[in-house]
Amino acid sequence: MRRLFLILVIVVAGCNQCCGDESSVGNEATKTPSISGVIYRNPQVYNVDYSFELVPDPNKIDRNKDLKLWIPIPREWDSQKAVNIISVQPPPHAKYEEPEHGNRMLFWDFGKETEKPSYKVKIKFRLESYEVLAEVDPEQVGLYDKTSKEYALYTRSTRTICITPKIKQMAQEAVGNETNPFLQAKRIGEFVMRKVHYKILDFERGRGIKCLLDYPVIDEKTGEEYYEGCCSQIVALIVGLCRAVGIPARSVSVLVGWCPWIGAEDLRHRYKFETKLSPDGLAGAQHYEGLAPHMWAEFYIPNYGWIPIYDKCGHQHNKQWISSKGRDVKIGPHAPQKQSEGYGSQWVPLHNGRADYLFSAVWNIAKIRTAKVKILHSVPFPVVKYFVYFLTAIILAIIVGGLAGFICFHKFKKYALIGLSSVVPFVGLALPVAFVRREEQIGCSKVRFVSLFWIFSIFLLWLLVFPVTVKTDLISRGAWIIFSIIVVCILSVLVGWILVGFLCRKSWIKNKPIRVIIKTILFIIFWIVSACMLDVWIISSFA
Repeated sequence: MRRLFLILVIVVAGCNQCCGDESSVGNEATKTPSISGVIYRNPQVYNVDYSFELVPDPNKIDRNKDLKLWIPIPREWDSQKAVNIISVQPPPHAKYEEPEHGNRMLFWDFGKETEKPSYKVKIKFRLESYEVLAEVDPEQVGLYDKTSKEYALYTRSTRTICITPKIKQMAQEAVGNETNPFLQAKRIGEFVMRKVHYKILDFERGRGIKCLLDYPVIDEKTGEEYYEGCCSQIVALIVGLCRAVGIPARSVSVLVGWCPWIGAEDLRHRYKFETKLSPDGLAGAQHYEGLAPHMWAEFYIPNYGWIPIYDKCGHQHNKQWISSKGRDVKIGPHAPQKQSEGYGSQWVPLHNGRADYLFSAVWNIAKIRTAKVKILHSVPFPVVKYFVYFLTAIILAIIVGGLAGFICFHKFKKYALIGLSSVVPFVGLALPVAFVRREEQIGCSKVRFVSLFWIFSIFLLWLLVFPVTVKTDLISRGAWIIFSIIVVCILSVLVGWILVGFLCRKSWIKNKPIRVIIKTILFIIFWIVSACMLDVWIISSFA
């Protein structure tokens, strides 16, 4: 039995590993550190359908100047390759690449077109996003070329990333007596994560360092000062503190998530606060998507390149695609310059023709109250993916069931079916485990249905043990089956909701290693319990 236990542990671990990369495309790049020490691996394919819709009030706009729209389109970066813009409808009136960061954008002036209740842009593109892993030896960090244009660009003070005496003081507090740029940046990241408590306040206060530091909060228990802000303010502070000590740094605007099973019918308005106006009466776009807008920072280290940093330093996953890089991005062509003329992005107006960041779009946020962003993405061959899930489960089930059955047949011939019945739980667990392991949203109706169906079938078989083993008349047996089905429906919904809707979410358990351990234990217990239930059912049926 000890050997059987070891075999089961090894095979379950193998199943866990096999299902781990089901959404990745291609083979993992070599794990041997590159010359620079920055590794790009595990490419993830995104096939994206992106739409942006403006719904203006014809009584409040001037068609000659209020219907302009700029949308960023993805380009290739170190961690984003094979970008292919498949189609753009309607065709843009102009294309533009801003000279500082290299961001690309498309421009429309719908005032030149026939009047409509709404104006929608649809963009289809494909790209590959790579996981980033930086292995930096502090002793190998080189010296900066402080005469280069890039160094000047990414260490400058701007409207959004303003390097004030307060910022310089905080930067010195963060780095202490450390002089190595890489270790300084790590300390800055840790300092900011302690100093800023996450809270979304963009629509009330705006974005950038000033909007963060103008609202200090005192902890009632410790008396320490901290600040409140979301990723855009957190990243602004990280970038500002890095620049204050001479480390080139910039922000990265992304859409994060991996949920190709979400269809158009599953799209929901992600953030309710997006319907609110700022104190100045400016609007934000409403995001209907499975993917979430996010931002992280990166800093430059000689001999290595750009290193990602947010809650972790040196690592960034591949479940995202980059919209743009940098803050205070120059908008063009045809953008208003000295005055914003009502144009901006997400409650923040343009300043001297620049957007504080370039994410979904730039439009007239003063006069157009309703703008909608919808994003869908898919895998190239989803049917193949599902087939691989089940094929892997069946192969492992045959191996485990065969070995267990062989051992049981020789040791306990009477109970050989116990081992053979291990085949079924693997098949039932294949799809739910594959999705839950990705640490993604499980709220989609399709995935929940599969999980509930599996739980339903296990409980149904369990409850059907009684009418199979007890000799009763046909009416009594039928009544018991109906009762069993009703109970199973209730239990499966409750258990499915708890397990899939709550326990598998990050909001319950913040620590990822602990969350993974709990999930693993949970599924091992479910596998054992379901196997036992099926054993009883099979043996009872043959009794």
